[in-house]
Amino acid sequence: MLRRLRTPAIVLAVLLALYAFAGFVALPAAARAYAMDYLKEVYGHELAIGKLRFNPFTLRLRIENLALDTAERDRLLSFALLDANVGWRSLPERALVLQSLMLNQPFVHVHLRQDGSLNLAAAFTGEPEPEPEEEPG
Repeated sequence: MLRRLRTPAIVLAVLLALYAFAGFVALPAAARAYAMDYLKEVYGHELAIGKLRFNPFTLRLRIENLALDTAERDRLLSFALLDANVGWRSLPERALVLQSLMLNQPFVHVHLRQDGSLNLAAAFTGEPEPEPEEEPG
């Protein structure tokens, strides 16, 4: 009886170890690299992330010291800590369901451009900042 349970137990332990490795190590590293590369290549923004941790068993995400700067080194947004606990209901519903969300020291730099648009909207559409009009004189 014990011999018949030994192989499934080993397979289950290996699968559990792979799931833990993927969630604790591979996913945070891949997410960090992808986000930094994507924002740089598509929008020219610089993303800095202090720490990014994910617990695959509790579905808890912690991001520490995130800062997003434009190509001109203007800070768009930053925060000291984002702690999100994603509910297991997210999986069957295929939608993000947050059980809790905490954001410490958020900073967002928003200003109205001369053409009436917001700088944050333009930052993610690739529109350049309009040149100031010279006054006749």
